[in-house]
Amino acid sequence: MAEALWRAGERTIARSMKYHRPRGAYCFVGTCAGCQVNVAGVPNQRACMTAASADLAVESQNTIGSAKRDLLGA
Repeated sequence: MAEALWRAGERTIARSMKYHRPRGAYCFVGTCAGCQVNVAGVPNQRACMTAASADLAVESQNTIGSAKRDLLGA
């Protein structure tokens, strides 16, 4: 799923927990925590290790607003 988001131009997937800095896919192999999202209501799923499908509900996490424009972004 992270590759599909990357190709669609979505570089910011989530925000860091403490400072709300932008996070996105970094390693694409599941070793970092940069692309953690809520997938179908389950938090902390790695987007790079989740298969994409048309009906999959994906939400950014650690945001107030959206991943691109977070209210508490530093």
